[in-house]
Amino acid sequence: MTYAFRFTGKALSKLRGFPGDALSELARTMGRICEDPYDVMHSEPAGKDPAKRWGSFGEAGFMELTVDDTALTVTVDDLVWAG
Repeated sequence: MTYAFRFTGKALSKLRGFPGDALSELARTMGRICEDPYDVMHSEPAGKDPAKRWGSFGEAGFMELTVDDTALTVTVDDLVWAG
């Protein structure tokens, strides 16, 4: 089963100004997470709620995620790129 990705408005607004290499790394990581959002190789729990996760991309980026198993979506709640 493959999950679909969504972005909150907050996360979308942070994509402005991202360098191309950061966007490429983000897309690669998102693709891997869509295959299995619970695979600890690509995302990790972000607290007690198993639906809240975080994943890193590239050498200087990470994203906060919410997994919805009913809707089969992974929502990017926030992005940070420090590169």
